[in-house]
Amino acid sequence: VTRTAVLELCDALDRPVEQSPVAADALPDADELFLMGTTTGVMPIVQVDDWTVGDGTPGSVTRELQDAFPDLEW
Repeated sequence: VTRTAVLELCDALDRPVEQSPVAADALPDADELFLMGTTTGVMPIVQVDDWTVGDGTPGSVTRELQDAFPDLEW
């Protein structure tokens, strides 16, 4: 349910979404990462083990989704 809502939110915000498998060894190359859940909303991931995601702060897309997530109607 949350995933569908966030995908619809991305569409409403004109944020393109690409859905494809990502190998674990490609994650360190990501500019930003986030996870989502019904109780957590959109949650930034800024560090995984010993590597930093992007510049170590939540990315602009993640922040935009976090800001808009509470306004979603379920």
